[in-house]
Amino acid sequence: ANLSILYDSTQRFSKLKKISIMGLHLLNIHNISDFQGIIENSKLRKLEVLYLHGSSKMGLLKMKDVLPHLLRVTTKHVYLDSFKLTERDLQMVFNYSYKTETLTLANCDVSHLGESFTIPPEKEYRMTTLDLFWTCAKENSDHLDKHKLPIFLKALKDTKLSLSLQNIHVCEDDFSKYDLKFFFEKENLFYNFIVDNELKELTN
Repeated sequence: ANLSILYDSTQRFSKLKKISIMGLHLLNIHNISDFQGIIENSKLRKLEVLYLHGSSKMGLLKMKDVLPHLLRVTTKHVYLDSFKLTERDLQMVFNYSYKTETLTLANCDVSHLGESFTIPPEKEYRMTTLDLFWTCAKENSDHLDKHKLPIFLKALKDTKLSLSLQNIHVCEDDFSKYDLKFFFEKENLFYNFIVDNELKELTN
């Protein structure tokens, strides 16, 4: 696993700029516990960018004791790459990512999303962009497909995200503009959807 931490030395460890963890699935329970101890002892109050890579081999359960705090203090960009997301994972991400401007869920599996799926409705968000590149795929049942995307959009609609969210980004090869327009209008959602073949880069 590759763990890198970038911080402003003038602000000590309480104000990091970026945490990036590649190969998260390689970290064992002791590694995670050590990392959690570092974060807790540092009294981390602000983080600009959080990047985690699951290598398409894990969900977020392993990080359940440390991830909520990291999400809660991230202000610019939360980027979760290649995870197998459960309904609880998605609920946790939206429940705690209320301070970030951009949330990216890239190349993530969402194999199950029941009709009763909800996102905690009481949070007030700063999020303006939700990037679902390679996570939405019309005909791929391992992702947010044509059956699960409407459920996901309905859950978004029932939150206060409508007060801040402006853009939703998906891959053009996975969903056409026509399909997205149909789903969005069906749920009376009027976000700007960006459809192209360009994976947006991580905020520096």
